[in-house]
Amino acid sequence: MTSTKKLLTFKLMISPDTESDEVLTALLCSAESLILNRMYPFGYPDGTRIPARYDQLQLQLAVELYTKRGAEGQSNHSENGISRSWPEKSALLNRVVPHCGSVISNA
Repeated sequence: MTSTKKLLTFKLMISPDTESDEVLTALLCSAESLILNRMYPFGYPDGTRIPARYDQLQLQLAVELYTKRGAEGQSNHSENGISRSWPEKSALLNRVVPHCGSVISNA
């Protein structure tokens, strides 16, 4: 899925809310970084892109990030009988399979 298609899909997912393209693109980039950091826990080369199978996950994470705006990092909040708390990390990231490799030894 192209970046433009992701942006349009993201806009539809948060509709009727509206936000600037710059903010939505930043949230998509943040979601992509979360996925890449989960895939490559020891770092990844510049220019690494998420596999196509994680496109929908990226959108779901971006929507989750969007809905938490204004309450970033909230661990607990109670007001007028409404209670909110955010988990340390998104449960969606459990669907990302870490990339692994092997070390070849001549010994």
